[in-house]
Amino acid sequence: MSYIKLNPKVYPADTWYGGDSFEVIRFPVSSTFDQQNFDVRVSKTVLYNHSSFFTQLPNYQRTFVTLANQMTLKQQIRNQSLVDQLRPFQVLQLSGESLTEIEGIGSGFNLIHRNFVHCQLRLFSHKDCCAYQLTKQQVLLIVSLSPLVDVDLTPSNKYLKECITLQESETLLIWDETIELSYFKAVMDPSSNYLCLGCFIDFSYDEAMFHQFIKHYQQFDSYI
Repeated sequence: MSYIKLNPKVYPADTWYGGDSFEVIRFPVSSTFDQQNFDVRVSKTVLYNHSSFFTQLPNYQRTFVTLANQMTLKQQIRNQSLVDQLRPFQVLQLSGESLTEIEGIGSGFNLIHRNFVHCQLRLFSHKDCCAYQLTKQQVLLIVSLSPLVDVDLTPSNKYLKECITLQESETLLIWDETIELSYFKAVMDPSSNYLCLGCFIDFSYDEAMFHQFIKHYQQFDSYI
């Protein structure tokens, strides 16, 4: 099957005034966050300050998921003010161009993508089951939120079924598969019912860049 397993030790780390950021993936791989020339970026954020601000990113969409502790997000966009009180594992979608203040110490996940890129994010709990028909340039990113999670991968040829165990913060990157996934707790974590975070991303608009993307992350595959 077409997949890569990434260990959090290979996630590039960056410190900003609000805390630390750990990048899971970036597309294209030749882009940078600072230059704002990327199409998609998935990262984990650890917030140390009681108050900080997201980077404003015009022409992007941001999906934020709280992982630990409650947070308050205050948005200002086009003369409108919005306030959201987020519980752990709550998902919020917001415009990248908004001026967004975060109040609270904790951690979360960011999915940031250009407006034209099709992305979906969801959380998976114990015994959740879902099916995906991924083309050659479509990927499913699964990030473990629990100490140990068993992910059953069942392709169209069921004789090739595999069970992959992910430790906390490990990532499974799957592409070019018609696949059914089931999630099971290998170690019970009473703090949350959610086991994994899943991101579906469609890169079919740039085949050449996608091949570079896969080749880049294959060098970090912990299964090799």
